[in-house]
Amino acid sequence: MTKPVLFIKFFILFSFSSGAAQDARTLAEEMFAASRQIKTLSYIMNKEERINGKMVKQKSFIKVRRYPFQVYAKQLNPNEGLEVLYKQGDRTALINPSGFPWFNVRLEPTSPRMTRDQHHTILDSGFDCFLDILESLFKKYDSELERMAKVAGNEIVSGRDCWILEFNNPNFSFVRYTPDENISIQDLVKEKKISREMIQRNNAGLDSSSKLKAGESLTIPNDYCPRMILSVDKTTKTPMKIKVYDPQGLYQHYEFSQVQIDPQFATNEFEPSYVEYDF
Repeated sequence: MTKPVLFIKFFILFSFSSGAAQDARTLAEEMFAASRQIKTLSYIMNKEERINGKMVKQKSFIKVRRYPFQVYAKQLNPNEGLEVLYKQGDRTALINPSGFPWFNVRLEPTSPRMTRDQHHTILDSGFDCFLDILESLFKKYDSELERMAKVAGNEIVSGRDCWILEFNNPNFSFVRYTPDENISIQDLVKEKKISREMIQRNNAGLDSSSKLKAGESLTIPNDYCPRMILSVDKTTKTPMKIKVYDPQGLYQHYEFSQVQIDPQFATNEFEPSYVEYDF
């Protein structure tokens, strides 16, 4: 057998074993589809978010059931032992502060106390939040995707072989917005898929519970961000790392490890009485 034939066979074998390179649109569509199939999920998340000009780190263990939505989170660092439990339909989340005031408390997930020094709420747990944002950006800029999105190589994240998916948005800007009717900050964020923290930072006096009146003008971002980079597991087609940039630089960084897709949860695993919890 000639050397060229051997090389071709080796190249084909290598390509299929490692995952053939693909375009950004195809990779993103596979990621959106794979994530929609997930029923349950558990993972450790290392999080960095810019708060008041500084990158603040947090590490948590998280379990999610998508339908009905239920989530358990246990902080590993810096507030080791802090637990949060939320079930769809409940007005409040149950919190074990693992410290002062030394008893469980209940707070609304979107309340200022629960969102203090946080870019997202417990309701955003799992992959859906960021993939919904990215999917909306891909749809909005469908005709410009060839210049805005690309597969920029590969890397290993938490032992998983990943494609690097980049989305660069030169259209990002801050704009003046005036609602036609009364709307809450939370509903505005959901409707336009933009950052609540950016809204609060650019409009003094607003917090996560603020209500906007019709005709009240404020400054908002026109999109979620000018740049997002995801590391997508080549096998599961789910994100292992998400980095978000604003005009000042790195804005958010989420990295996932010990990811389990569709683990079998006990019937009472989202109840405070579950044996592994300390509520």
